[in-house]
Amino acid sequence: MFVNRRGALKTIGFVAPCLGLNYIIESNASAEPRRRDLNEVAKAPSVGVGATGKIMCIGASGRRHPVALSKGNVDAVLTEFDLATTNVRQVLIPMSHAHAVLDAHSFGYICTSFDGDSFVMIDAGLGKQTLYRAPVGYKYAGHGVILDQKKVCLLALKKEKAISEKDFGILQAIDLATGKVLSEIASEGVGPHDMALMPDGKIAVSHYGDLDRYDSPEKSIPRLTIVDSISFKVQNVIDSPRFGSLTHISISKDGLLCGLPVRVLPWESGSYNYIKSALGNRDFDVSLAEENEKKLGMPGPILTLAPNETAFRSHIGEDIKQRRPQSIAYDQDSHAFFITFPYASTVARFDIASNTFMYRGAFELGLTTPRGVASIGPSLVAISDQEQGLVLLDGRTMSVKARYRISLYDATHISHVPR
Repeated sequence: MFVNRRGALKTIGFVAPCLGLNYIIESNASAEPRRRDLNEVAKAPSVGVGATGKIMCIGASGRRHPVALSKGNVDAVLTEFDLATTNVRQVLIPMSHAHAVLDAHSFGYICTSFDGDSFVMIDAGLGKQTLYRAPVGYKYAGHGVILDQKKVCLLALKKEKAISEKDFGILQAIDLATGKVLSEIASEGVGPHDMALMPDGKIAVSHYGDLDRYDSPEKSIPRLTIVDSISFKVQNVIDSPRFGSLTHISISKDGLLCGLPVRVLPWESGSYNYIKSALGNRDFDVSLAEENEKKLGMPGPILTLAPNETAFRSHIGEDIKQRRPQSIAYDQDSHAFFITFPYASTVARFDIASNTFMYRGAFELGLTTPRGVASIGPSLVAISDQEQGLVLLDGRTMSVKARYRISLYDATHISHVPR
C-alpha cells in the first residue's frame, strides 16, 4: 500500500521480480511467494566468504523494470540482496531522482532523493510505503543519518535556486515513528549533500557549495559543517579547498574524515584538451558514464581532515585514475577507505597508515561503471555497478571474493544492513 502524506492512497500490491539471480514475486496479501533461478552461473555462493546481512540500494530508472513496463511507469526500484542466501527482492517506488537508502532498523528504510521533491519511508517487510514532500522552495539533497537513540532521521535539503552565499540548505529532523518533521535548521552552507556520524556523536555534513554552474569551482563554496546531535545546531564551519564541490564523506573509527571533491567540465572538445593538459598531455579514455551524463571529469585529490583540525589535506596517487569520485566507505578491519571513480572506471583503496593508493579497474572486477561501495565485514567490501553487478572484495588485497549478477537500474549508492 502506498500512502501519501496528504492523504492520497495508491495500491502497489507487488514485489517486483529481479532479472539477476533468484527472484521472488509476492503480494502484500497472503499469496505464497514463487521463486525461480534465472542464472545459475552468476549465482556465486556467499558460503565461505563470510558475508552476512543484506545489501540495499535504490535505482533511479524504475521505468525500465519489466513489471513497471507492463503495469505503468514507476520512477525507482528498491533492491534487497541477501548475502547469505543470494536471494533478491525488488520493490517499485514512485519517487523521482532516487539516490540512497538509510537503514532505520525496526522502522524500516528511508529512500532518499537527490534534487528531488520527496523521500519515501518503507517498512522492514518492504510493504507499506509513505511519501513525504519537501517544503516549498527546497529539494531533498541526497543523504542523511539515522540517530538511533533519538529515533530520528536527519535529512539534507538544498534551496532550489542558490544565487548567494547565504542561500543555505536546511537539515530536517524527522520522527521515525510518526514521520512528523520535528525541526528544520539552517545547514550554514550551500547545497548540503552527505552526512556522517563522528566518534564523539556529532554529525559532519558536506556541502556542494554550488551557486551557478556545476563546472565552475570559482563559483563554488564547498564546506563541511559540524552539527550537534542533540540540538541539531551547527557548531563549526570548515571551508574545503575550492577544487570543486565537496560531495561524499566517510569517517574512520579514530575520527579521520575523508571527503570527495568533484569537478566536471562540459561535454566538448575544449574540455577534453583542458583535462589532457592537466594530465601532462596524456590521452585518457572517456567513460560511458561521461558520455551518458555529457560531462568530463577532472582529475583531483581526495581530502582528509584529522580530528580537532580545521585544514584539509590533499592526497592523490595516479591522477588519471582519480577522475570524478562517486562513493566512499571506510573498512574498519583493513583501516582503509574505498572509493569508486565511475568516470575513470576505477575503484581505489586508500590506506590510512601508509598514505598510499591501490587501484582496480572496473574490467578486472567484472563491472562497467562502479558506483556504490559499502563495508560489509569481516574485511569485505561490496562494490556495485550502476546498472548490473555486485562484487565482494578482500579489504586488504582488493581480490574478488564473489561476484553476482543483479540488475540495479541506475543505482548510485549501496548500504549494508547487518541483520
